[in-house]
Amino acid sequence: MSTATTPPPELPEQPRKRKSRVLRILLWVFGTLLGLVLLLVVAALIILPSDWFREKIRARAVYEIEKASGGRVEIGAFRYDWSSLTFEIAPFVVHGTEPASEAPLFRAESVKVGLKIISAFKRDVDIASLYVEQPKVNLLVDASGTTNIPKPKTQTKSDKDPIEQILELA
Repeated sequence: MSTATTPPPELPEQPRKRKSRVLRILLWVFGTLLGLVLLLVVAALIILPSDWFREKIRARAVYEIEKASGGRVEIGAFRYDWSSLTFEIAPFVVHGTEPASEAPLFRAESVKVGLKIISAFKRDVDIASLYVEQPKVNLLVDASGTTNIPKPKTQTKSDKDPIEQILELA
């Protein structure tokens, strides 16, 4: 007597199809993100060394220095190195309230600034090093005690006097 065994019923193919669809979606998302990252890297490699970008950084530096100092700023050659986060300006001039016939408030043949990134998300950058070559300061004081030091365009709110703030920078 032979007994015939019936094969077990086949499992439905739904879970396997669902897994392959989820896997395809995940691969598509990963591939898209990878492509966007590669596109950003290529764009950065093209834009960062360009003259257009250098001029944008130069203009922003002039704006920020003028806002902080209140004086008119002149920048000669402007070079930067992204790998070491350093900038060099030669020459660097800050005009105060002195007449045009007088020498500027501050002049340096070269200023080199090294930066360190505190937080990339908050765009928080700090000065790591500052080298000034051949600095010349022309401080004028008239009979009434008025100087040629300009007032900053943006006033900082601090409980400390200016001397304490300068000493903190050192």
